[in-house]
Amino acid sequence: MKVSLWLQYITIVLIAFISILYLFQKILPTLAGKVQTAISLWLDRPDYARWIRVLGRACRPVDVPKVAKDCSSGCGTCTGCGMASSTDFIAQPRVVTFHRSVAKRGRTAGD
Repeated sequence: MKVSLWLQYITIVLIAFISILYLFQKILPTLAGKVQTAISLWLDRPDYARWIRVLGRACRPVDVPKVAKDCSSGCGTCTGCGMASSTDFIAQPRVVTFHRSVAKRGRTAGD
């Protein structure tokens, strides 16, 4: 296989992997923080090479989300954390209007 084809495969896999990581952090922020902390601590062992320890310190999360026992986890599903609820748009009154079709099966409005 050509080198350019392999570069395309590697690029697509990297883009997909980064997208999955981003989605994982958005959907499950608490679990993502715990996993990131565990990986960081695993890489930052004294018996590993210096560059691996630097990588472990670099991937350590700045702010690990805390496990919430109520709805204040920051997920946005309730108003306990001060964030807007995902159901706020449902509470707004909506007016539904139906319009008759002007042209039905070849007929025009003047028929």
